[in-house]
Amino acid sequence: MFGFKYVDYRNAVRRNESHHLDLLWRENLPSTRTAKANKVNYRQMSVILVYWGCALVEPLQSFYHQTRTIRWVHSHVGWDMPIEKLNMWIKEAVISNITELQIVRFIWRLNFVQHVTRAIKGIIWSMRDDEKHSTATLKDIDTDVQAIKQFLRTHIGSTYAVATQPSDANVLNVNMADWGGLRTPRGSAPFNQIRNAQAGYREYVERQLTKLCPWQRWS
Repeated sequence: MFGFKYVDYRNAVRRNESHHLDLLWRENLPSTRTAKANKVNYRQMSVILVYWGCALVEPLQSFYHQTRTIRWVHSHVGWDMPIEKLNMWIKEAVISNITELQIVRFIWRLNFVQHVTRAIKGIIWSMRDDEKHSTATLKDIDTDVQAIKQFLRTHIGSTYAVATQPSDANVLNVNMADWGGLRTPRGSAPFNQIRNAQAGYREYVERQLTKLCPWQRWS
């Protein structure tokens, strides 16, 4: 459940698809409210980011959605990417006798250094096939996929009708210690945690908006 959502998030950021990101943040709310996740800050983000996208008036709303992510060379990234990159470059370059002055000097030179680095890479890679190297390529996972499919067919079933038969048998030998124990083995399974976290979500959203956006008035 997490994997598909994560990939969808990444792709939406790369393409600056703000409205799709809002849809994903809606889906994210019950996940963050589960006892297992307990992502308090991300719960609030799930509410507030969607609120801004809906509540802002034009032209602010269009500006918000068009600048939801920022351009980074050949793609789009989140607003935290530049500062994370800067932090990484500082750690790589300023490694001894670290002082505030050293860090400031490094940042002063950064734009020049990065421009020169990209220019040098452009010369080195000038004979490369741009079409071939301009996009990321996924690792070949066909062998792993086939192994997983065969495992699931063997233990769960090779048809939809067989695989969806009601059963409390732990056919995959999953560690269900946190799922409810022997009496209710599926009571706190991940899908039930998310289902249970849906309870009272309207009241939760109203509390967060009342706290973080006190100008909001409910009709």
